[in-house]
Amino acid sequence: MSSQPEVKVGEWIYVSGSVPGLVMGVCPEFLAVGYYQNQAKAVKEDVVWRNDRWEFRTSGPDASYLRGAAEAEVKRGPPPRS
Repeated sequence: MSSQPEVKVGEWIYVSGSVPGLVMGVCPEFLAVGYYQNQAKAVKEDVVWRNDRWEFRTSGPDASYLRGAAEAEVKRGPPPRS
């Protein structure tokens, strides 16, 4: 198992290998990440480093809606991968 990568607020990561998420908060045990859920709503949810990738902290619904600038940034998505 690899160690958790170091990330900063404002960086984009991929949750469950394919969901682009904007890091909005960094805590020792988890990250708060904004993502565009089902291409319908911008939400924020906690993720953890598990099995060598970022995974949602809980398996059930646990997200809060984003508004304003944060919502717009998440809807725009990450820059193209290089």
